[in-house]
Amino acid sequence: MKQLAVLLVLLSIVGGARPASAQQLPVGRWTGTSVPPGMSMEIPMSFDVSYEDGNLKLFMNMPGGPVPRVEARDIELDASTITWMGGRTGGMSVRCSVEKKEDGSYGGECVNADDPKSEPMLLTMIPPREP
Repeated sequence: MKQLAVLLVLLSIVGGARPASAQQLPVGRWTGTSVPPGMSMEIPMSFDVSYEDGNLKLFMNMPGGPVPRVEARDIELDASTITWMGGRTGGMSVRCSVEKKEDGSYGGECVNADDPKSEPMLLTMIPPREP
Protein backbone atom coordinates (compact mmCIF):
# COMPACT_ATOMS: atom_id res chain seq x y z
CA MET A 1 0.00 0.00 0.00
CA LYS A 2 2.82 2.39 0.88
CA GLN A 3 4.45 1.70 -2.51
CA LEU A 4 1.19 2.49 -4.28
CA ALA A 5 0.90 5.80 -2.43
CA VAL A 6 4.48 6.75 -3.37
CA LEU A 7 3.82 5.79 -6.99
CA LEU A 8 0.64 7.91 -7.08
CA VAL A 9 2.48 10.91 -5.62
CA LEU A 10 5.27 10.56 -8.19
CA LEU A 11 2.79 10.21 -11.03
CA SER A 12 0.87 13.27 -9.89
CA ILE A 13 4.11 15.28 -9.78
CA VAL A 14 5.22 14.13 -13.22
CA GLY A 15 1.71 14.37 -14.67
CA GLY A 16 1.26 17.85 -13.24
CA ALA A 17 4.54 19.15 -14.64
CA ARG A 18 4.00 21.66 -17.41
CA PRO A 19 6.57 22.85 -19.91
CA ALA A 20 7.69 26.44 -19.54
CA SER A 21 5.40 28.78 -21.42
CA ALA A 22 6.46 29.36 -24.99
CA GLN A 23 8.26 32.56 -25.83
CA GLN A 24 5.77 35.20 -27.01
CA LEU A 25 6.37 38.48 -28.77
CA PRO A 26 4.52 41.67 -27.80
CA VAL A 27 1.43 42.00 -29.98
CA GLY A 28 0.86 45.13 -32.06
CA ARG A 29 2.58 47.36 -34.58
CA TRP A 30 6.35 47.16 -34.36
CA THR A 31 8.51 49.81 -36.05
CA GLY A 32 11.85 49.30 -37.70
CA THR A 33 14.06 49.81 -40.69
CA SER A 34 15.60 47.92 -43.56
CA VAL A 35 18.78 48.61 -45.47
CA PRO A 36 18.53 47.00 -48.93
CA PRO A 37 21.60 45.37 -50.49
CA GLY A 38 24.02 47.88 -51.95
CA MET A 39 22.44 50.84 -50.15
CA SER A 40 23.37 52.71 -47.00
CA MET A 41 20.02 54.43 -46.48
CA GLU A 42 17.62 53.07 -43.83
CA ILE A 43 14.08 52.63 -45.10
CA PRO A 44 11.28 52.84 -42.49
CA MET A 45 9.21 49.68 -42.06
CA SER A 46 6.60 48.34 -39.71
CA PHE A 47 5.71 44.84 -38.61
CA ASP A 48 2.29 43.64 -37.48
CA VAL A 49 2.61 40.95 -34.81
CA SER A 50 -0.39 38.95 -33.62
CA TYR A 51 -1.45 35.46 -32.61
CA GLU A 52 -4.19 33.40 -34.23
CA ASP A 53 -5.21 30.18 -32.50
CA GLY A 54 -1.93 30.33 -30.58
CA ASN A 55 0.16 30.65 -33.74
CA LEU A 56 2.42 33.64 -34.32
CA LYS A 57 1.44 35.83 -37.28
CA LEU A 58 3.86 38.39 -38.72
CA PHE A 59 3.40 40.86 -41.57
CA MET A 60 6.20 43.07 -42.90
CA ASN A 61 5.01 46.48 -44.17
CA MET A 62 7.09 48.69 -46.44
CA PRO A 63 4.91 51.55 -47.72
CA GLY A 64 5.98 52.63 -51.18
CA GLY A 65 8.07 49.48 -51.67
CA PRO A 66 7.69 47.05 -54.56
CA VAL A 67 5.69 44.76 -52.25
CA PRO A 68 3.99 46.94 -49.62
CA ARG A 69 2.88 44.08 -47.32
CA VAL A 70 4.37 40.59 -47.01
CA GLU A 71 3.10 37.81 -44.76
CA ALA A 72 5.79 35.78 -43.02
CA ARG A 73 5.52 32.01 -43.12
CA ASP A 74 7.38 29.13 -41.47
CA ILE A 75 7.97 31.34 -38.41
CA GLU A 76 10.24 29.96 -35.72
CA LEU A 77 10.65 31.73 -32.39
CA ASP A 78 12.96 30.83 -29.55
CA ALA A 79 14.29 32.78 -26.58
CA SER A 80 16.56 35.01 -28.66
CA THR A 81 15.87 34.49 -32.39
CA ILE A 82 13.00 34.86 -34.85
CA THR A 83 13.34 33.26 -38.29
CA TRP A 84 10.83 33.22 -41.13
CA MET A 85 10.32 33.01 -44.86
CA GLY A 86 8.73 35.86 -46.76
CA GLY A 87 7.97 36.62 -50.35
CA ARG A 88 5.25 36.71 -52.90
CA THR A 89 3.85 34.27 -55.40
CA GLY A 90 5.96 34.41 -58.53
CA GLY A 91 8.51 36.65 -56.85
CA MET A 92 11.66 36.23 -54.84
CA SER A 93 11.44 34.53 -51.45
CA VAL A 94 13.61 35.67 -48.58
CA ARG A 95 14.76 33.92 -45.40
CA CYS A 96 14.97 36.32 -42.49
CA SER A 97 16.63 35.87 -39.13
CA VAL A 98 16.78 38.46 -36.36
CA GLU A 99 18.28 38.19 -32.88
CA LYS A 100 17.07 39.83 -29.70
CA LYS A 101 19.22 42.67 -28.37
CA GLU A 102 19.62 43.85 -24.77
CA ASP A 103 17.15 46.72 -25.33
CA GLY A 104 14.38 44.30 -26.46
CA SER A 105 14.66 45.15 -30.16
CA TYR A 106 15.69 42.62 -32.80
CA GLY A 107 18.31 42.98 -35.51
CA GLY A 108 19.44 40.76 -38.34
CA GLU A 109 19.07 40.20 -42.03
CA CYS A 110 17.07 38.74 -44.89
CA VAL A 111 18.70 36.92 -47.80
CA ASN A 112 17.41 35.59 -51.10
CA ALA A 113 16.19 32.07 -50.21
CA ASP A 114 17.33 30.78 -53.62
CA ASP A 115 20.80 32.33 -53.26
CA PRO A 116 21.90 32.30 -49.60
CA LYS A 117 25.24 33.88 -50.61
CA SER A 118 23.45 36.96 -51.94
CA GLU A 119 24.06 40.28 -50.25
CA PRO A 120 21.66 40.57 -47.30
CA MET A 121 19.07 43.20 -46.50
CA LEU A 122 19.68 44.43 -42.95
CA LEU A 123 16.62 44.57 -40.71
CA THR A 124 15.71 46.06 -37.32
CA MET A 125 12.48 45.47 -35.39
CA ILE A 126 11.44 47.57 -32.39
CA PRO A 127 8.51 46.34 -30.29
CA PRO A 128 5.60 48.63 -29.45
CA ARG A 129 5.89 50.56 -26.21
CA GLU A 130 3.83 49.26 -23.36
CA PRO A 131 1.05 51.67 -22.32
